[in-house]
Amino acid sequence: MFYMAESGKTASPDTHTHAEPLRFGIMCNGWVLQAWQIKAIRLLEEKGCRPELLIFNDNQDKPPAGWKKLIHYPYNKLFYRLYLRFAHHPASKKPINIKDFFNTTEAVHCRPDRIGHSEVFRETDVIQIKEIKLDFILRFGFNIIRGEILTAARYGVWSFHHGDEQHYRGGPPGFWEIYHGNPVTGAMLQRLTDRLDAGVVLRKGHFRTVHHCWSGSIDQLFMETAHWPAQVATDIMNDVSLSWNQQPVRTEAPVFKVPGNAQMMRFVLSLMISRVRFHFDRLFRAEKWNIGIIRAPVKDILTGHTRIQPEWLLPIQPHRYAADPFAITAPDRLRIFYESYDYHAARGTIASIQVDLNSGRVSPPSTVLEKDYHLAYPYIFAVDGKWHCIPETALNRTVDLYCWDEDAGRLVFDRTLLYDVDAVDSTVFQHDQYWWLFCTRKSLSDTHLYAYYSREFTGPYQPHHNNPIKTDVRSARPAGPLLILDGLLLRPAQDCSVRYGYRITMQKIIRLTPDEFVETSAGWIGPFKGTSFPMGAHTLIDAGDHTVIDAKRYVFDGWNFVHELNRSVQGRIPPKPNNH
Repeated sequence: MFYMAESGKTASPDTHTHAEPLRFGIMCNGWVLQAWQIKAIRLLEEKGCRPELLIFNDNQDKPPAGWKKLIHYPYNKLFYRLYLRFAHHPASKKPINIKDFFNTTEAVHCRPDRIGHSEVFRETDVIQIKEIKLDFILRFGFNIIRGEILTAARYGVWSFHHGDEQHYRGGPPGFWEIYHGNPVTGAMLQRLTDRLDAGVVLRKGHFRTVHHCWSGSIDQLFMETAHWPAQVATDIMNDVSLSWNQQPVRTEAPVFKVPGNAQMMRFVLSLMISRVRFHFDRLFRAEKWNIGIIRAPVKDILTGHTRIQPEWLLPIQPHRYAADPFAITAPDRLRIFYESYDYHAARGTIASIQVDLNSGRVSPPSTVLEKDYHLAYPYIFAVDGKWHCIPETALNRTVDLYCWDEDAGRLVFDRTLLYDVDAVDSTVFQHDQYWWLFCTRKSLSDTHLYAYYSREFTGPYQPHHNNPIKTDVRSARPAGPLLILDGLLLRPAQDCSVRYGYRITMQKIIRLTPDEFVETSAGWIGPFKGTSFPMGAHTLIDAGDHTVIDAKRYVFDGWNFVHELNRSVQGRIPPKPNNH
């Protein structure tokens, strides 16, 4: 088995399958693959899938030598080539020789016929490949392939396109999104068809573009999509319908090519400006969140039947903000729990206020839970008339359940639901016969959505059979309790595409089982332009005839400046809890 250990440790594979592990082949141009491709193969092996065949491309063009090289050199692309050689070194593309790992694996050397820009495999090669009885083939080599090779494996040939096919075809990957200032960069894993740029989508996702660092954007894009082949294989083994015969994707997006010298100069200038802006924002633009109440139900806001703006509940305090509100509702009052963040201490506590809905009076805040690590997102929910809370305790690597003690005015620890998981914004709800816990994790906390399930809300919780269930910076991270409106199960989620906590998007859950998850977009709320907090919103609470939200603006904060400066210069200060 091919496996590259990291730090002497091996990951525990998820062995839940309903079928035999799959057999796959690898198309490559030689014995060298890139680090992200190695990761994809390793993750497949952790699922029990077996690489049975290497398909080598022996149709390689040799570059011209001597004076011919000087004559044919593409001088109009000189700056791009110089940048790749001296300034662009993404870790995901590190070359790794795999000969020692595959020295006993069967191999076939092919020299396909070239028809225009396409490569068509010869019949003898296709027959030889079919005899291995592969379930799928990963394309990590060759050019545009057409013909019978596309059906040589049971589930076809799988190929990555690192870009949103509805906006960008061609390449280089991740380049033009930065060049055009696009806030997100897409990617998909597709089953190839005989039509160019018209594959069947197997997996798709979106990441926030790293405008100040092309290498960083590339590493995020390639390394974080490397698990997709293993996830598609898991769906197959779990008998999840993937609609293999669905219509291929349709796109009229322009085809991009390698940038010319003038475009490359503009690109480098854009990187420099973005890098200055990135560090300026970290030092001089601290988030200032506040909690607001809208005197209208969520349904009216979603349908556009009200334009009522929020009433802000808390006075502005230096070096502090209030975010992540959750509410216990009563006929004439709300008790709101929220994250109270202190820039001086660089951590949050859980506080509470009570709002009189008739008079609008707000009680003084009281601290109901404090630890020596950061707390946030105090998710409040009721079971059998008793109120429970799951605050974010990612820095403690636990998901803890608390009970609300009204008499004592504090949250009391009950039990730990998950151990050794740096879960962010844990959200619990009941659906069909299971209790579900949705969350993201500290690494790329705005992008990957994870799910756990249990028969009881107190656990034990098991991971979804194909985590992460979603990869999309526009709608992954939870933004509050789920809602049922007009018979639809709606999940509030954060749209962090433009910036962290940009707005709230409502996701309609279509299918949710231990093996499957499907949801679609159903509208959005915020940001609240024209108010004193116009720059974002990331929590939505249905409080009957009222709606509780939070929203933000940017200010300069001295303690934030000190912490961020120390972090940048000395690397001693951990990242901000909200993972910008």
